[in-house]
Amino acid sequence: MPKTAFAFAAALATISMLAVAEAASCRFLPFRLFIAAAAVTSMNVESGKDCLVGIPSDGSFMLESNRITAPPGHGGARPNGVAGAFYRSNPGYRGKDAFAFTLCGSDNGKPGCATVRVRVYVH
Repeated sequence: MPKTAFAFAAALATISMLAVAEAASCRFLPFRLFIAAAAVTSMNVESGKDCLVGIPSDGSFMLESNRITAPPGHGGARPNGVAGAFYRSNPGYRGKDAFAFTLCGSDNGKPGCATVRVRVYVH
C-alpha cells in the first residue's frame, strides 16, 4: 500500500473511531410524538458535551415552533430549530437532570402543541 493511501486509511479510521466515541457519549431513548400530548424520553450524556434529542417523524408533522419550557437545573438546553433540542451539562457535573421543550404545529392537519420531557443522566 502506498504511503499516501496508508495515511488516508489511518486518518479515515481515526475519524470513524471519533464518530463512534461521540455517538457513545450521547444517547436518547426513541419516543412517539403526538400533537396535544406529552412525551417522555431519557438520555445518557457525557458531562459538558452537547447532546441532541431528535424528533421522530413519519412525515405527518408540520412543526412551526420549538421552545424550552422547563430549563435544566444543572446545565443548559436550546432548541434545534424545530428538530429537537440540545442539552449540555455544567462542566464537571455528574448526576440526574431534566428539562422539557414544547413543539407546536400540526399533525395530519390538526393544529396543537406537544411537550417532550427529558430525563437526563450525566456521566
